[in-house]
Amino acid sequence: MENGKLLRIAERYYGTIAASGDKDYFKITTTEKTDYILYLKNINIPTHSWSSDNQFRVVLYNKYSENLGEILATNGNEGNINVTLEPNTTYYLGIWDPDNTKGDYNVILSDGMLLGDVTLDDKVNIKDATAIQKNLAKLLELDAKQVSAADVTADGKVNIKDATAIQKYLAKIETEYKTGQLI
Repeated sequence: MENGKLLRIAERYYGTIAASGDKDYFKITTTEKTDYILYLKNINIPTHSWSSDNQFRVVLYNKYSENLGEILATNGNEGNINVTLEPNTTYYLGIWDPDNTKGDYNVILSDGMLLGDVTLDDKVNIKDATAIQKNLAKLLELDAKQVSAADVTADGKVNIKDATAIQKYLAKIETEYKTGQLI
């Protein structure tokens, strides 16, 4: 676990368990005591997988390898846990499938922002869609937290589809996205 990928607060990581027995590990270092929400989303395990119980397992550990919480999420579903992390402490996150299934996932450690709140002002409004458009025109640079909030369609990139999803949300047009919900 010592060599895990760094997982920053509010940053999405898109990963793949490519072969039976693969595990992904992440390292999280905190700077202050805060309550976080750890999400496992967009589980995509191919239907041709041989396992009858397709699920991914995410476990949060401290430096003593004590289990601080875990998520089991099945194909097409998501899961989350609330955790309080201490300041100046390193934590580890392991992701794998107990049944050695292959598939894709994305994981987010959030400090509680709204999906679509690109300006980080605790509300989703037209300024957020405009911020995405300015970013696409190279007039505004988004930090990691803003990028995570901007990726409304959860496709791993910020594009015009995200701005459109926010505009539809504001016009009260129903979409499949969770715009305005806590991430």
